[in-house]
Amino acid sequence: MRMRILAVAVASAAVLAGATAAAVSMPAKAATAECQAVAAGACGSIDTPAGGYDLDVWKQVAASDTPVKVWPQSTADRAEDWEAVVVPAGLSGYYQGLTDKLTWPTPATAVNLEYAPDGVASGYCLSIITSTEYATTALRPCDAVTAANQTFNQYQTFVRVAAADSDGSYTVYESVLTGYALTVARHDTAGSLVVSAPVGAGGPSVDQLWEPNG
Repeated sequence: MRMRILAVAVASAAVLAGATAAAVSMPAKAATAECQAVAAGACGSIDTPAGGYDLDVWKQVAASDTPVKVWPQSTADRAEDWEAVVVPAGLSGYYQGLTDKLTWPTPATAVNLEYAPDGVASGYCLSIITSTEYATTALRPCDAVTAANQTFNQYQTFVRVAAADSDGSYTVYESVLTGYALTVARHDTAGSLVVSAPVGAGGPSVDQLWEPNG
């Protein structure tokens, strides 16, 4: 699969090669105090310039199939607490519950986005529901992504691609399965679903830009 490189270069493969699963530093003003207190800034919010909302777990429910939406930023809302867990480089992809493995390896800069209310990992990760355009996203049980098991779930693994616009630097989260990016479905609308949508030829839209440090 060919990954799109946007305005700013992504981190080199050498940085993450051989890495074990670990949380990316994500200091964030909109996360709860408990989330912000997690060591090494491992827990934080993921903001979007599209209306100034945060990535949000609907009604704070840590359960399979809970929709992922956007909601106004708040340090009191535990639904906006996330950990970005690095997926070790060079693994094989598989779909949870099936034995069939994909042939492509984990690309560098790949992460799982795990819901971590009040700074406590829930065991549920943001996942695309299907491989179609504009597929919705929801929580699904996180799969183990260690070098030991040599596999990852491609429905919940995203490549962090750096991008920039006139307001600053952001991250685009592209699915390793489809190449589609996490997108706010309804611009500047609280409660909008987060979907997986293609990036246009001219680059990502404002609804596909995310800031993992609040």
